[in-house]
Amino acid sequence: MTAERHSLSDNDAPRQRSLLATLLQPKVGIPLLIVVALFAAPFIYRETRVADIPDIGPPFDLEADGFIELEREDNAVFDYRTARVALRELPGTDNDAYDAVRSKGWSEATDSLKAWAESNRAALEAWKGATRKDEFLLHQPRDLNINSLLEEVQHLRSFARAAAVEAARLESEGKFDEAWSLHESVFRSSRHSGSHGCLVERLVGMALHAMAVQDILKWANDPRVTEEQLTTALEIVTELGARTAPLSTALKAEYFSLMNTISQYDPAPTVSGLSGGDASLMRVTMFLQHEPLLSRLILQQIWANLLEHIDKPVADRPPILQGQFGILFDDPATGRPIEPNHLPPEALERFAQRSVLVNLLLPAISQCVIAADRERARQATLIAALAAQVYRRRTGQFPERFEAVVESGILKAVPVDPFSKAREPLHYRRDKEGVTIWSVGDDGADNGGDVREMTGRSRTPDIGYVIPMAEAEE
Repeated sequence: MTAERHSLSDNDAPRQRSLLATLLQPKVGIPLLIVVALFAAPFIYRETRVADIPDIGPPFDLEADGFIELEREDNAVFDYRTARVALRELPGTDNDAYDAVRSKGWSEATDSLKAWAESNRAALEAWKGATRKDEFLLHQPRDLNINSLLEEVQHLRSFARAAAVEAARLESEGKFDEAWSLHESVFRSSRHSGSHGCLVERLVGMALHAMAVQDILKWANDPRVTEEQLTTALEIVTELGARTAPLSTALKAEYFSLMNTISQYDPAPTVSGLSGGDASLMRVTMFLQHEPLLSRLILQQIWANLLEHIDKPVADRPPILQGQFGILFDDPATGRPIEPNHLPPEALERFAQRSVLVNLLLPAISQCVIAADRERARQATLIAALAAQVYRRRTGQFPERFEAVVESGILKAVPVDPFSKAREPLHYRRDKEGVTIWSVGDDGADNGGDVREMTGRSRTPDIGYVIPMAEAEE
């Protein structure tokens, strides 16, 4: 038996040499190499997708920023939910009447709009109580994802509309303290939205802020509003404005949402809306592109870039790279080199364009940055306008130059234009038509106070407000 085994073993060696010789023959080996290469090529390509993108890890402290310690009784969300039960939405048939009341006053209210306003008074009282709380937390940042419900945030708009109409009624009756309490509540709710939430929440807060500013300025321009009332309003909006959450807070929440979305969900149907064979093809494409790892690495780099500079004033912030994703240049004036393993902006833009998920999921960061800057400009002009109104009540007229407001002690300094590269003050002009207070806006160019809304353009070149002299004079 042993001899037979040895015999079989001896016969195996020639067979192995024969197989190797066969494989080395060009007519066999070359086709085999081609087959192996074709099989390996997708995997090699897949690895090249991430080979040049360093893994820098989380761009901020995920544990510290992912969870907000907050007692239930301190969270305004639950009070808003209680108030929401009694709130009636504005009927679509009353939209025109609502717009007319906002612009011209209570005299434009229809019977239907008056009935709607009356039906919401109890809800507004509960809502005002909710706005007085300091904290608003809809979701823990670490729990956010693409499917997170933001219903309470959207309802803040409905409350603000009801408050605007009710305030118009109160102003028509000369009840300016009661009207102010509603304007203040809209302002407070605007600071709630996005205080711990994602970019959508922050954008809703900006929209509410714009609405509050417009209505406060209209309220302030009524000559029956006293110097004391205006001084109180100025103090409150200054203090509340200082509470505004930095944009980095919303960006961090957005980072959690993006990372959770690409980790917890099948990206093909979730973010692209595809199904069936199309979804299967998308999955193959994403596998070959090394998703979701590619997106994770890119998002880490983008957020490291943004969080380095995003909360700085425009004068100190590097410009936005002209590209798709709102990536910021490193500031050459500082002489600070790019952090180790951090990609330069141009390379990061190029890599971001490679990723299907980044293209599908990443919000318009540059637009959010500009919107936050515009909110700061509105806030600055609101403070300046209220201070000018206080001056008018004291002296009987608006100042010829705004420095007179500072000299009178109403403000410590002329508010700085947030868009000014040289930290210049807001612009102010008094002429026969009225008073105009403005910021140069995101284009950085002074258009002479061109702040009037016009048909055919989405936003005004400058940011500010005009107080018509005919309305300003008693």
